[in-house]
Amino acid sequence: MGNGGSYRSGMPIPGVTGGTAAAARGGCGAEGGRPRGVSLPVLAVQPALGGGKPGGVRKSRSGPRRAAVLIAVNALMAGHIILWVATGMRRTLSPVEPSEGMYTLERGTINAGFIFFALALLATLVFGRFFCGWGCHIVALQDLCAWMMKRAGVKPKPFRSRLLVFVPLLLGLYMFVWPTFVREVVRPVSGDWWAAVAPYVGEVGARPGITWELTKEKFWETFPAWYVAVPFLLVCGFGAVYFLGAKGFCTYGCPYGGFFGPLDRAAPGRILVTDACEHCGHCTSVCTSNVRVHEEVRDFGMVVDPGCMKCMDCVSVCPNDALYFGFARPPLLSPKKSPAKRRLADAPLLAEVGLFGIGFVLFFGFRDMFHQVPMLMAVGMAGMGAFLAWKLWEMLRLPSVRVQSVQLKLKGRWKGAGVAYAALTVLVLGAGAWGAAVNGRAYAGEVLLGKITVRREQLMTPGFRVPEEQRALAARALAHLRAASRPSEGGWGWQGSVKTVGYRALAAWVAGDLAEAERLIGETVELSMAHGERPAPDAVASLGPVMSQRGAGAPEIIARYRGLIARAPGSADARLTLAQVLIAVGDAAGAAEQLAAAVEAEPLNARTCYAAGSMLVEPLGRPELAVTAFERVLAVEPGRAEAHWGAGVCLVAIGRAAEGERAMREAVRLSPHPAPYIQVLGGLLRSQGRGAEASELERGANNRDPGVLSPAPR
Repeated sequence: MGNGGSYRSGMPIPGVTGGTAAAARGGCGAEGGRPRGVSLPVLAVQPALGGGKPGGVRKSRSGPRRAAVLIAVNALMAGHIILWVATGMRRTLSPVEPSEGMYTLERGTINAGFIFFALALLATLVFGRFFCGWGCHIVALQDLCAWMMKRAGVKPKPFRSRLLVFVPLLLGLYMFVWPTFVREVVRPVSGDWWAAVAPYVGEVGARPGITWELTKEKFWETFPAWYVAVPFLLVCGFGAVYFLGAKGFCTYGCPYGGFFGPLDRAAPGRILVTDACEHCGHCTSVCTSNVRVHEEVRDFGMVVDPGCMKCMDCVSVCPNDALYFGFARPPLLSPKKSPAKRRLADAPLLAEVGLFGIGFVLFFGFRDMFHQVPMLMAVGMAGMGAFLAWKLWEMLRLPSVRVQSVQLKLKGRWKGAGVAYAALTVLVLGAGAWGAAVNGRAYAGEVLLGKITVRREQLMTPGFRVPEEQRALAARALAHLRAASRPSEGGWGWQGSVKTVGYRALAAWVAGDLAEAERLIGETVELSMAHGERPAPDAVASLGPVMSQRGAGAPEIIARYRGLIARAPGSADARLTLAQVLIAVGDAAGAAEQLAAAVEAEPLNARTCYAAGSMLVEPLGRPELAVTAFERVLAVEPGRAEAHWGAGVCLVAIGRAAEGERAMREAVRLSPHPAPYIQVLGGLLRSQGRGAEASELERGANNRDPGVLSPAPR
């Protein structure tokens, strides 16, 4: 249930149960006056084996092997990145990271991370929680940090909790199961109430189709920047190991472990024992996964704790070679061989409930703080914060308290380290509470914004009037969102992201504050460009309409968009919107130029190319340019019927009738409702004296799409 540092100092003598371990914690390991620890019956008198010191535990032969494997895993990861950067490859293998599986469930894109995670889960069902110990880069990080600490004389001891061990499972369910549950269960069940429910559970799209995305261009798209990655490694490495134990992050923060642990109980692969076992406790003393190995093999004949990562250290140090890895009936299917024992913990149950609550508040506060802290870093910070809070509570009520080898309080007197520790705790808890308050106001604003039924498209429609109750709702949302913003904008939070500033802009627009809406939309554009991204499409499209409603004339709007295009020439959205303004003022040539440039800027964006092609057909009447736009659409989405139709109409208009007819027939074939297309195509055929073919097409339309023919498309 700990690591070598937990038991080698002050080990209990035979027949005495763990009093020394509890005393070493300054009384913090006691509950109801009874010390708690690990009884290692014959460890103190075990003869020297394998070159160890008399009474000691021999070194693990498995440790160097596992270190070599973990180093190789990290070398492969580094080699992949170096090869991609050095060779300038446009695409590379998508990140082999389990979190990428979220996008498979959300968008239906099967990527390398999803395949890897699925294989790891299947392997766990057979071999147990083997991957964590031998293939996880975070385990490698924690092992390295623990080794460095021990070299410096710091021997991390595990923090034991009955409730916090469920955090990984809750995180895993939130990441991988909750979105699908909302889409498949909550949304259908809520029915007409979905609009009211969605702000609280999150919007979800329709069930995605399956696509493959084993390679990608933006390799770093889902990873934080280096200035976030370095603190992340410090938090999940040194911080988690020092405060929570050698596998602290695995035990209390890893969402993937939340799945590996339960699956381990169904796996036949176990650490088993022979009759040669003398229950010396060597196995428990070297276990870095907080498993009481000697008691488990005594009571069950195998290790059943799902925290066991099959590191094999316990096997390699057994003086009688009594432990081995093999296959047996899984614990999930095996009757218990001894009465269930209460899980040992360092804090009473009521205190743990409080720690769980503190951890949740800290997680909510630290997550996305300054729009930088990722979820796994936030959970690591929350776990450490909960530990700090618990120790501070112990310092307030116990006469002697220590953390690892540092004495914080002795016989009622606070040490200098204790004062520093208390200051650090207050700082961490205060930062988490501040973050929770800011995120809480932002969340309240987003919930209110989600209840607004007015859409952006309606706001962009000339003459549309927002209902008064919607204005009032938007004003309340804006007040919450403003409170979560930076002090220079009237809040007590931090600068908004592209998403949050966009939310505020929408709320201000609905509330009727057009000047504020314009300013925030402009800020959204600036933020997106500052991050090296193209200007946010919704913001670019909204800027002109909100300026017009504010009273700006066409010259001012045109100048604003030309300035934007000068800074971001690849922004097709800015060119599309500018073209609409130029059409409105009668500059057809300028509009056509902007539309052609939009297609060239984003030739693989079907939405952009289709919008440009449609405007080039009408009102500009430039079918020769529109053909190129529609062909670009079909290069990306060959099954898009309306793009085939647009290309066909344009080809006919420029005298390429045969090609145009083929494209129009393809639109008829692909469209689920081809009747309007057939109506126009039939007219074209009759104009060419092919009435029989036209009649045959129309009969087919009535068979496929019965009912009244809708107006013919242009």
